Amino acid sequence: MKRKILSSLGVVLGIVSWAALADVGTLSRANCVGPLQVNESVTYDRPQLRVMIGFATSVHTQLGNIEPLHAPLFSDSAPSWRHYAGDTGDGGTVLVTGTHGWRIYDDDGNIVEDGYRETSATDCNLTEWL
Repeated sequence: MKRKILSSLGVVLGIVSWAALADVGTLSRANCVGPLQVNESVTYDRPQLRVMIGFATSVHTQLGNIEPLHAPLFSDSAPSWRHYAGDTGDGGTVLVTGTHGWRIYDDDGNIVEDGYRETSATDCNLTEWL
């Protein structure tokens, strides 16, 4: 009985994992990598690396403050599989809020996927890449 349940669970997890691979990923990270203080927001398509029209913005606000440390950072607008907005050197503990948008076209110019998402973080989120 246990083997049947585990087998069924494995199939379900395989299907869920495959579906997750098809979605464009978004993340924000804050206060990463020791003294560098990497703060960033990223919109990406991995592992498929499909080129998309998209963007990422990243706003960095020191905890306890209302105003951001600097103007919002924006990704380059060129088509890419990855859109990045971030910097290093923001002191203190930072809240990173990201805004992400994407649109992917097929070879005939039809939209196959588009979306919009907001993210936030006060931690490094390194496990996202595992």
